[in-house]
Amino acid sequence: MMENPEKLYEEYRKELEFLPLDKFRNFSSYMQRCAIEFAKGKREGQRVVVEVTESTGVCNAGYRKGDRLVFNMIGMYIPEESTPKTACVWLLHELVPVFAANEALMSNGVPVTAPYYDTSFCSDPGPPAGWGHVEVRLRIEKTKK
Repeated sequence: MMENPEKLYEEYRKELEFLPLDKFRNFSSYMQRCAIEFAKGKREGQRVVVEVTESTGVCNAGYRKGDRLVFNMIGMYIPEESTPKTACVWLLHELVPVFAANEALMSNGVPVTAPYYDTSFCSDPGPPAGWGHVEVRLRIEKTKK
């Protein structure tokens, strides 16, 4: 159980504007912690950056080494901060468990300074599958202001 969750909600009200207090009250303590950690990350301008570290062969999405996909701290894709502007469902599919594992650690009080699970691979690199290899690395960075 969180220590005084309503006080924390009030402290982060601006960052939690999308979440009414009555809904927050009905969340499990796990979900309340997730919401507060999201708010902290939003206030600090944190983003999760997924960078393509290797791309060989054929990639249907055209991802190349150095491309960056940017997400907010709860995993929402931010196309205007990403290169390329499109996200591939096959790579996103592989990122879901990585985001979930990191979120579980974060919501249990582990500091959010770097992802604890930071590497993933595309499950469908090219037509037909198997013609390529795409590897990504996750990191947390501050928003450029």
